[in-house]
Amino acid sequence: MISYEPFWKYCKENKISQYRLNNEYGITNYQLDMLRNNKPISLKTLEKICKAMNLKVEEVVEIK
Repeated sequence: MISYEPFWKYCKENKISQYRLNNEYGITNYQLDMLRNNKPISLKTLEKICKAMNLKVEEVVEIK
């Protein structure tokens, strides 16, 4: 199962709001909805998140 728990944990620990994810990092509401519901995202989206937030892939997604 795909889980974006590491991403949400990072956001919570760093007090990153949805507003900030949208406006500062350019992550769309649709992409956040996919992450929130543990739905598959494209590698392009994963790359965008990693580059924008300076994260490693394993800090965004994990396989359970």
